[in-house]
Amino acid sequence: MIVHFARAPKTNLTFDSIALTDVIINLFIFFFITFNLIATFGPHKESPLRLNLPAAKSGGEEAMRGSHDIHLSRSGSLYWDDAKISLADLENRLGALRDKSMPITLRADRNASVQSLTSVLDIARRTGTKNLSLQTKLST
Repeated sequence: MIVHFARAPKTNLTFDSIALTDVIINLFIFFFITFNLIATFGPHKESPLRLNLPAAKSGGEEAMRGSHDIHLSRSGSLYWDDAKISLADLENRLGALRDKSMPITLRADRNASVQSLTSVLDIARRTGTKNLSLQTKLST
């Protein structure tokens, strides 16, 4: 006795299904590249602090690549590359830098006290920091 099983119908790939697959693959590649570019060139230098930077007619908000950032908030809190530190920690970190000409960007809130800003600048001078810049926003 021979049993014949019914065969499943062949599925033919049509132009429509191939085009849909291409669109999905292209979207995947587009988003993969876009997210990598955002992660690489995005606002990674932005601080989680919302600082109201002082305005100046020259300068601007462009941070230098390869530098450390010091953030001074309105309340006088200090941050070194987004980690909260004290004035003593700032002095230790600046003193421990091997390259004293490494660019350091100071981002101080416009409402921060002059004494807080003076303390940071004094520490930078005492530790021999040679390349300290104050970041401002461009006034129009």
